[in-house]
Amino acid sequence: GIMGQVTRQFDKYVVLYVIGVMAFTDYSVGAWEIPLVNVLPFSIGAAIVPVLVRSFAQGRRREALETWKSTIPKTSLLVVPISFVFLICADDFIELLFGRAYLGATVPLRLYTVILLWRVVEYGAILRAGGDTKAILNFMLILFLSNAVLSIPLAYLVGANGPAIATVLANVPTMAYVLHRIARLTDSSMRTVFPWAAYGRVLGIAAAVAVPAVAFRWAVTLSPAADFAVVGVGYLTLFALVASLAGTIRREDWAFVGRWLSMRQLVAGGG
Repeated sequence: GIMGQVTRQFDKYVVLYVIGVMAFTDYSVGAWEIPLVNVLPFSIGAAIVPVLVRSFAQGRRREALETWKSTIPKTSLLVVPISFVFLICADDFIELLFGRAYLGATVPLRLYTVILLWRVVEYGAILRAGGDTKAILNFMLILFLSNAVLSIPLAYLVGANGPAIATVLANVPTMAYVLHRIARLTDSSMRTVFPWAAYGRVLGIAAAVAVPAVAFRWAVTLSPAADFAVVGVGYLTLFALVASLAGTIRREDWAFVGRWLSMRQLVAGGG
């Protein structure tokens, strides 16, 4: 909607009017969420909406919540490590796509990628299914107002990267609000509305595996394309190995990765 478009562009125009045209150009190159990573939770959300609607219609609110929550650990196994690849190799990615002249876009890209770490589920899917569409509008308003309050001061204090920092920070109250509304809608609590432990395990492994990947990235000098390919493949392979050994990735999770594009059986039987 219009509010969503305004919110997504607001930080860019703060950079334009507070910092200047040159900074705006670099910022616009980096201030976006990687679509390949962002599309998965929204695709899964669209696929499970009929199941959620049926559960709510039959008065089974907790069942709807469990269905929605069951997608998060699986989606995290793809979204989180891929996001870490872009966090580690943001400069290679920018140089590869746009050239060395736009390396100033690296920090905004990294900050926007931090937001992707939270995009492991479509939060609006369960709200729409449960009829709480007002919460979605309120979510956008809170996000916009938080961004507006933070972006301009941070642009003056930090410079061109300030509005990107503001965008990350603005997601904190908005996500808290959304989880609160989902908890109220499903008669649950903030403690049980999200699979904190399962998500935390994936995030912890991804962060631990990032340490040797970052060390390699800075110790070895390769071309941007080679850097991105070697570090990306190496990181994802090591993440898969460590997560499998830790029991975080199970056999059915490998099956999920293989079939997510078909959008079949995304929440059936834990697979």
